[in-house]
Amino acid sequence: IKENVVARFARDILSGNLQAGDKLPGEREIAEEMNVSRSVVHLAIEQMASMKLIEMRPRVGNFVCDYRKNGNFATMMMIARYGDSAMDMDMTYALVELRNTIEGAAMRQLAENGTSEDFSFLRKLNEELRIRISETDDLTELAEYSRRFHLEIVRRCGNPFYNMILNSFSEIYLPWIKCIEHWTPMGIYEQNERISDLLELGKGDEAASYISKIFERYKAENPDEAF
Repeated sequence: IKENVVARFARDILSGNLQAGDKLPGEREIAEEMNVSRSVVHLAIEQMASMKLIEMRPRVGNFVCDYRKNGNFATMMMIARYGDSAMDMDMTYALVELRNTIEGAAMRQLAENGTSEDFSFLRKLNEELRIRISETDDLTELAEYSRRFHLEIVRRCGNPFYNMILNSFSEIYLPWIKCIEHWTPMGIYEQNERISDLLELGKGDEAASYISKIFERYKAENPDEAF
């Protein structure tokens, strides 16, 4: 029950419906509206305060924090849990930039230290995508193949913290689906083949630059659309 209260306000804050400095309704009002006890509401607000979403001011009220400036690891985990359908365009782009930064670093390491088995496995994953393209029009399923390909690069680079960070956000699917809608499934397959070629040739810097350029091109071609 507490999670329902957290989810409601977390999504309102992430989407921009509630802005930094806005005052939340009183705990009694929230409890009545959501048909829960005041103690549940209070626990939810305490949890949101630990996430840096809410500032609790005794005898004054509870106010929305600027989580972009004051957020911590708990904030990131909250975004990973509730952000898929709630983040505004700036935050979605910021998340993709984080992913590209981590994946770019992973590409450099994998290009330098990867084995033939590593590169063969990446090509196997991408070949599975090519086969499924001929069998289904389900973009969500095809996006999952692309997601697995990119996560595997990070998993095989040798840095467990890169992997843990990206795993935390792996359930946010919307950017993957938007990319496959924009570039088409075969376009994504060809991009992944190019990445595989660069990695196998030891050109990690070029691979990292390549995914950054793809993202910049996406933004240029979709100036008014978020993921």
